[in-house]
Amino acid sequence: MTIAPFAAGSLNPLMDGALIGLVLIHSHLGFDSVITDYAPKWRVPKSRKALNYLRNLAFVIVGWGWYEFETNDVGLTEGIKRVWRA
Repeated sequence: MTIAPFAAGSLNPLMDGALIGLVLIHSHLGFDSVITDYAPKWRVPKSRKALNYLRNLAFVIVGWGWYEFETNDVGLTEGIKRVWRA
C-alpha cells in the first residue's frame, strides 16, 4: 500500500503523452475532414491551400502549447483532476 501513490504517480507522464497525442491526431483529422468537405479543391484551390497551411500551423502551435503545459505546469491528467474537484 505504501508504494501505490508512487506507482500511480509515475504513470501520469505516460498517460498525459498518450492523451495529448490522441487529442492532437483527432483534431488534425477532424479539421482535415472539415476542410475537405467545405472547401473542395475544384472550387477554391487557393483557399484550400491556405486552409491546409493554417491547419498545420495550428497543429504545431497547439502541440507546443500542450508541451509547455505538460513540462512547465501540472500536466493534463492533474489539470483535469483539479478542474473536476473544483
